Amino acid sequence: MTSEQSVNFEPSSIDKRIDISSVRSIAGSFNAAVGEKQAKYSDLYSVLKSVMEDNEFVSVPDDIQQKAIIAMKSTDKMEKAAGQDALLFSQMKTILKTVDENFDEKRDTRKDREEMLSYALEYAVNNAGYFIKNEEISKQVKYLAELGVLSCFCNNLPFYLSDKPVEGIALAKEIVDFGNRKNFTKKELSDFTQGLSENTGILASDIVKEIQRREHVGGNIEVLGDGNMENTERKIDIEMALDTLDPRTKTVFKKNYGLRGRKQSKEYTAEELRVSRETVRQIEKRGIRQLKHSSKRKFFEGYH
Repeated sequence: MTSEQSVNFEPSSIDKRIDISSVRSIAGSFNAAVGEKQAKYSDLYSVLKSVMEDNEFVSVPDDIQQKAIIAMKSTDKMEKAAGQDALLFSQMKTILKTVDENFDEKRDTRKDREEMLSYALEYAVNNAGYFIKNEEISKQVKYLAELGVLSCFCNNLPFYLSDKPVEGIALAKEIVDFGNRKNFTKKELSDFTQGLSENTGILASDIVKEIQRREHVGGNIEVLGDGNMENTERKIDIEMALDTLDPRTKTVFKKNYGLRGRKQSKEYTAEELRVSRETVRQIEKRGIRQLKHSSKRKFFEGYH
């Protein structure tokens, strides 16, 4: 067994400096190929896609990939960079495939794809040091690339999901997974958006708009009817109407009209907001006045 084959993820206590000559060789070849393609293509996706097409049948042995991962933990900048480049070359097909699986030509632009790729590469490089030794490297890279794509989606949302990155990505995945369904009823859409709205404080209408933007409503996916259609549509319309109001007025309407559960009195709303009952009444009155000349006002009829 050669010294390369005996190398594990963690360096031994004896070897203070790891021999990564093979890793550097791969990294150097990869960088040279990228440099050559950059003269032909202006976007990173096309550059990397072309490099991997030229090396379609090249496979980096697992022991060399393990050495690359070890090198990525080095304090030596050159060794660390070589490890990153070698690992990226060995797993680039997996990363590009993950981006391709999430890219929709009808919905996304080339700029979107570039951003997805950038996030996927960043997640793969920055987290490879935490790989589990006995699990297949390509599966772990795919997982990280998917997290990167979800993080990209999360950061581009018009609303803030969570101040905790992991939680935000998980919530973003819920939106993506729901939108990727082949069909769903309007009640299911309402239940999903209302549930997510209650957990995050984001307006259900904003979540609906994002799903619509991704062409899953009114696009390739059929929204099926159901017995509660009228009430479901009304709830979504009301949430959209609230978008025209300022944050405090929205809160008063939600509480006074029972839009987030049970309807509550102005006194109780005033106590929660730490203002007087008269202030709550004035806020509500001002909100109704704002909606007066809007077609959205009809959605609140019957909620008094």
